[in-house]
Amino acid sequence: MEIYQTPLGNTGSVLSEAPAMENQFTAVLDWLQGCFKLSDYGEFEYFLSLVTDICSDEWIRDDDRPLYKGRHFTHSIRTIRGSILGWNIDDDNKLDCWLSLTGKTLIGANFDNLRQFLLFLITLETRFTRIDLAIDDYSKSLKPQYFKTAYQRGHHHGFRKMSFIENFESSDSEEEQGFTVYMGRRNGNKLTRFYNKSVESKGEIDAYRLEVEYKDDYTKNVLDYLLSAESFAKAIANLVVSAIDFRDNDIQLLWWNAFITRLEAHPVHLLCRRAKPTIEASMNWIEHQVETTLAVVEEFCDRITCNFDDWLKERIASGRQRMKSVHRGAINEALRLYDRYIDPRPLPPLTPF
Repeated sequence: MEIYQTPLGNTGSVLSEAPAMENQFTAVLDWLQGCFKLSDYGEFEYFLSLVTDICSDEWIRDDDRPLYKGRHFTHSIRTIRGSILGWNIDDDNKLDCWLSLTGKTLIGANFDNLRQFLLFLITLETRFTRIDLAIDDYSKSLKPQYFKTAYQRGHHHGFRKMSFIENFESSDSEEEQGFTVYMGRRNGNKLTRFYNKSVESKGEIDAYRLEVEYKDDYTKNVLDYLLSAESFAKAIANLVVSAIDFRDNDIQLLWWNAFITRLEAHPVHLLCRRAKPTIEASMNWIEHQVETTLAVVEEFCDRITCNFDDWLKERIASGRQRMKSVHRGAINEALRLYDRYIDPRPLPPLTPF
């Protein structure tokens, strides 16, 4: 079965009068998020124009505002289709950026341009934090009840928790009802969704969507696989069906096997590469996530004449008792790297004037 990219109009919008897609699939890169640095505003302007050229989405230049996404950004701008770029100016006068491109923006780019754009982001040493991939099934062969029944019988793999929401929104047609099946934890590194895209898109995409949200430790392997594949669409299909599986012992359930077969997808074993903790990463996390909270607690302690330093020492002592071998290893590795840059030879004696 051939897998297509969602048909587009001249502005990047989905064609409401697209050719009939029955028994067909489309592959979608539906979200891209990460952090990177730009050397100056010249490079910043080039990046903005690159997104506009590739995705046919315009930045709203007069909408600069502060942003909080895990940490505070002094500046941010948005596109017409809801993508966001936030940034701060660091001590080296570089732009420390956070980027979130929505599916409505990414749908304006063809797969060849998306591949080149991802390679460009890699040259910026981007730390990717989220990539959403999806398959739209226009035949609507999968049914939400299939997932629910398999979960109730324990015939599921790749996730532990499922939640099911139905009839949360109605379309113009009484026959079309909204539903979403969530497989996995919202705060985990992998979350699969199956939902009625026709209702969610108000009829623009008349399909059921199977979508996987890969985050943090998964993103490196996802990108490696995408960029090394001959077919971007096939790679997306393989990655989507790799996130979950439905089996009774070793026998794959018929409805799931039929879907994968018709999609001609081949599940891949995708490792979750967990980055080893480092002292530098821990210090950066404290600076970005904790320092404001510490300032609040310190000011509170000052006002009630409580000794903040003693309280902080108690917290550190409690944390030291919970340290594990992985934390000790991070300390030893940091010390090893530190010693590498220290010249062990004694300093020459001072020469008197």
